[in-house]
Amino acid sequence: MLWYRISFSKLNIYVATSRQLKRLISVTLSPIFSHFSETLSGVSTIRAYGLGDRYAQLNAAHLDLNNSAKFVAIITNRWLSIRLEFMGNLISMLVAAFSVASRGQLTVGFTGLVISYTFNLTQSMGHLIRSLADLENNIVSVERIKEYSEVVQEVNLSVFFQLFINYFAVALLDSQIILFLLTPYQFF
Repeated sequence: MLWYRISFSKLNIYVATSRQLKRLISVTLSPIFSHFSETLSGVSTIRAYGLGDRYAQLNAAHLDLNNSAKFVAIITNRWLSIRLEFMGNLISMLVAAFSVASRGQLTVGFTGLVISYTFNLTQSMGHLIRSLADLENNIVSVERIKEYSEVVQEVNLSVFFQLFINYFAVALLDSQIILFLLTPYQFF
């Protein structure tokens, strides 16, 4: 039972860190896609002004930021693996030491079975912890969709542009009428 408590304490640390790293990776991935699509749509203009190197450097900066977040996620995954392997090896050593200490009371087959199960215990706990972390990481995507759905939409500028045109058309029409009414002698 101590093994499970220690494993789940590592689970809490790993899951919290992994969830935030997944969020960070997703946030740093968005500028890459947006920059790429903007570059593709304006590639002729970029070439005309000779700004290809600038856009390549900007793309490299976006990729570096995203790769650094992914690198930290890989390091965190390795941290979990090392901790779990250490705890599994410690338990295997304790079981082996206990079986040697109680040499006459346990059969050889039972001792071998228990030691082989302790080796599998490490892999099983690692798989369980990673599965739970993946589940929470995938929930981050749902959280981001929820956040985006609650963002207040920006004002549609085409409506304001149409109102602007209509206002000035009426204003010009009114000013011509006013001019016509105020200076009728210009038309003679």
